[in-house]
Amino acid sequence: MLIFFLIIILIAILILVHEAGHFFAARLSGVRVEEFSIGFGKLIAARIRNGVQYSLRLLPFGGFVRMYGEEKRISDDPQSFSAQPTRKRFFILIAGVTMNIIAGWLLFSASAAIGIPTLAQGGDDSAPVSIIGVTPDSPAEKAGLRFGDRIRELRADDLTIAVDSEDDVIQFMDAYRGEEITMVIGRGDTATDIKVTPRANPPENEGPLGISLARLTVERVPLYFAPIEGAKALYRTTIATFQGFGALLKTIFTEGRAPAELSGPVGIFFFGYDLFLVGLSYFLQFAGIISVNLAIINLLPIPVLDGGWVLFLAIEKIRGGVRLAEQTERRFLLAGIAFLGAIMLFATYNDILKNGPRLWDGLKMFLP
Repeated sequence: MLIFFLIIILIAILILVHEAGHFFAARLSGVRVEEFSIGFGKLIAARIRNGVQYSLRLLPFGGFVRMYGEEKRISDDPQSFSAQPTRKRFFILIAGVTMNIIAGWLLFSASAAIGIPTLAQGGDDSAPVSIIGVTPDSPAEKAGLRFGDRIRELRADDLTIAVDSEDDVIQFMDAYRGEEITMVIGRGDTATDIKVTPRANPPENEGPLGISLARLTVERVPLYFAPIEGAKALYRTTIATFQGFGALLKTIFTEGRAPAELSGPVGIFFFGYDLFLVGLSYFLQFAGIISVNLAIINLLPIPVLDGGWVLFLAIEKIRGGVRLAEQTERRFLLAGIAFLGAIMLFATYNDILKNGPRLWDGLKMFLP
């Protein structure tokens, strides 16, 4: 349950970092901020300071910044958002994305300083044999084996072995195909016994359990070099995220469907949960990935997102400074909300199909 709340807090903080970018950019641009809210929904508490209402609301999933002249155009007041020149409005809109990119870089840098798990080089026999891949619908996945699990021991009714190499695991699985065995798995600082039955006739190239193995070690970099490694990780993650969203949108608009691999909040939670159990460095990388994803999602030219508002600015510039009619903007915004809502519903449905048993186990924690 603690990990559940930590992930919620993490995502809320990353969203607040995004909104803080809009807030400070607006203040620097001379735009009046009416409210900076932590959370959504019913107002719980509020305090007004320097003309800004700082609010705490019922649902603590992020927050929002409400600027004067943002929802209703007010063009005759220099403190209004809508009265600002295009460059200032662009600066305010892009500031949230910028803050998420900076946060991602800091998180990746912290991960590099703590130590990045990597494949052991040069035949390092001291590194533990770890699971680095789990095939969907395999005995390993059904038994709950996860990326990063360290295999310590293997047990059958007539034999127990300590695992010293990948070959130990491969030979043991081949010897006990079709029989239930026990794997002693290291996760974080704890050991877990997991029962699993290797397949007698596995699909080609999957093996009896459906796992990939390697020796993992922790590679640390000097503190002064961590920001450089963080920047490299930020670059790789940004490129991969753009490619992922590009493939997603291409599938939606060319094939009229969302890909089966699409994950929503439930899938993100379980991914973060698994990485938290593996170690802090993995979890920091997960946080960095989420921050980069928030930045790029908001860059998409979909009305209601920052990128959609930037698109409106570009259209205004092309039209010689003439903005779209308010009614037209509202229609586009409603279409954007409907589109994103449909994607979110499909992603959540997909998550429930893939993680149904784990989701039910998690919900049972909250039942009397």
